[in-house]
Formats: sequence, C-alpha cells, structure tokens
Amino acid sequence: MDEQLIYLLNRGESKYQAGDFWGAIDVFSNVIELNAELPIPFFAYFGRGQAKSGMKNYVGAINDYSRAIEYNPHNLYYYDCCIEAYERLNDSEGVQIMKEKKLKQL
Repeated sequence: MDEQLIYLLNRGESKYQAGDFWGAIDVFSNVIELNAELPIPFFAYFGRGQAKSGMKNYVGAINDYSRAIEYNPHNLYYYDCCIEAYERLNDSEGVQIMKEKKLKQL
C-alpha cells in the first residue's frame, strides 16, 4: 500500500471516529474511485458502510458492506455489520441470507 492510500484510509477512519460521517463517506469514496482496480477498496467500502450506518442509512451501509464482502469474503466481521444493518431495517429475509453466507465461510 502506498503512503497516500494509507493516509486517506486513516483520515477516513478518523473522520468516522469523530462523528463526521459525511466527511468519512467523502474520503472513503475518493479512495474507492482512485483505487478501483486494486484489492484495497474493501477497506474503503467497509469504512464507508460504517459511516452510512452511523447516519442510519442502512440500505447504503448494506450495499457497501456487501461490496467489502465481495473483495474480502473471509472477514466475518463484515457479515456481522451487514446483518446488524438488515436487523435495523427489520429485514428478516436479508438477515437470514447474510447469516447463511457467513456460515459458508466458517
């Protein structure tokens, strides 16, 4: 990973931790755009999903968590976050589907 990418990922995470969800979404979106061909975007998709979840945009969070899972299907925490977003939407079917996908990784 190059230094600029590490800086941007850390900046996005800092903005998220500070509660600046819009700022975090902006930074993580830039990382995704700049590094679309690399396997790195799963960090950015996950971070952006976290920020969207913090804003109660659970549909957007699910979309980003799902992209993170596509890039890194072995990170079980990504599934947990996606399941939690489905639960917040009271989407039992989405919860069940994501739980089944997670079980396949065990």
